Amino acid sequence: MTPWRIEVSQEAFKDLEGVPHQFLLRILKGIRLLARNPSNADIKKLEGSHDAWRLKVGPWRVLFYFEHDEHTIRIDHIVPRKDAY
Repeated sequence: MTPWRIEVSQEAFKDLEGVPHQFLLRILKGIRLLARNPSNADIKKLEGSHDAWRLKVGPWRVLFYFEHDEHTIRIDHIVPRKDAY
């Protein structure tokens, strides 16, 4: 299986500045797992949205979209759980 290509928005890069170091490494590991095989990652489609998903990493959420034609995962935000929904 070919890994998915990951694109990270400028907003998501800015979000990473606020992530404590102990979670930063876990988030990056979760994104790598997501790229290798999304079915093995802790993902869930967001209710009320046509194509938005979230990756759960401890108290943090990686909000993203699948772009199937380009085999790309577009990460829009990385936020604490309380701000994700």
